[in-house]
Amino acid sequence: MTVEARSSNVGGAAGAIALAGAAVAAAAALLAGDPRFGTPFLFGAFGSFGLIAVLVLATVRRYHPFPAFGPANVITLLRAAGAAILVGLLVTAFAHGREAAALVSAGEAAFVAMAAALMVACDGLDGRLARARGLSSAFGARFDMEIDALTILCLSALAVVLGKAGLFAVGIGLLRYVFVAAGWLWPRLAAALPPSRRRQTICVVQYLALIVALLPFVPPPVSGAVLGGALLALLVSFGIDMRWLLAAPAGPDGKAGGR
Repeated sequence: MTVEARSSNVGGAAGAIALAGAAVAAAAALLAGDPRFGTPFLFGAFGSFGLIAVLVLATVRRYHPFPAFGPANVITLLRAAGAAILVGLLVTAFAHGREAAALVSAGEAAFVAMAAALMVACDGLDGRLARARGLSSAFGARFDMEIDALTILCLSALAVVLGKAGLFAVGIGLLRYVFVAAGWLWPRLAAALPPSRRRQTICVVQYLALIVALLPFVPPPVSGAVLGGALLALLVSFGIDMRWLLAAPAGPDGKAGGR
């Protein structure tokens, strides 16, 4: 890719970051009049989005070999803005400690659940757009995956902080990061996995379970059971992937299949 194309790529990413950053700023402005959402929310939301923006600008030039940033990545960035807002809400909840659940109204809990549902809907859209426009890249695939992981981690932690489930529910969000860390220690687990409809379905199941659990009319005993079932399904899915990776022949690099 030429220098001009790379510059156009980065310029498109910067413009999309400005758009998504405006969404985070709009959310902060809407909450500015509520004393509950002060410095902790701003620190969590803008701090996390700033980190995402830096990582995008640092990697898009190398791993997205197209002159256009692409509408699919713009959608993923807007999802990243939503994830940053969730981080802000989570930091706010931690700042209030045990009072967090009592401070969240039914309307606010419903809003979080609906926002998560919108992010799930957009999750399927960005991948289809990238393939339809011939702009699929390693950057887009990894970006989409990391935003999914961050969103699920935030929602699972919010479910615990808001009293919807026990501490076990955070495992839904942490398990993927544990798996990645295990790959650093055991190269066989760091190999690329083949595409799997089962894996995609389980990801959707986690999202749906978290959305249902966070709905204000779903009481804690039921919400905890829903999240317990989702965690069990996720453990089974990770177990299947680990079995495949450990059974595959190791290459010279120590990874399954030599990849």
